[in-house]
Amino acid sequence: MTVLVIAALLLVERYQAGVTVARMLLNPVLWLLVLVVSGLGTAGSVALYAVGRRGTRAVFARFPQLQGEPWERLWSWFGQWGARVLILSGIPTLGAPLSTAAGAFGIQRGSFLRWVFVAKVLRNWVLLLLLEQSFQFVAGGA
Repeated sequence: MTVLVIAALLLVERYQAGVTVARMLLNPVLWLLVLVVSGLGTAGSVALYAVGRRGTRAVFARFPQLQGEPWERLWSWFGQWGARVLILSGIPTLGAPLSTAAGAFGIQRGSFLRWVFVAKVLRNWVLLLLLEQSFQFVAGGA
């Protein structure tokens, strides 16, 4: 969080839009909103993780499109990066396969929860900032 605050304060010096970003990042109500929504999103990913824990047969029954080369790619990513690859789970279309594969590949639950939660927090902040910038643009403030 400290890094985000410092980054926001640096933006204020250079860009008017940075003032809005800084205010948003320093707003405890928005932090609460992002944390709650991210927690709910992480809880939803646990269901996919559970499918993966049941084995590859269950995974391919739920996600037949993962068979073959996509599954080998996921295996390679997890082999190279371990649980850290879950930071990409906040990206739409990557979250479900990554969460499911994490369960199948035996990533520990605590590690899974931490990485997915961080990914969801980052994604939700980006979405919130983009939404706010869109409102400013539509209102003629940008």
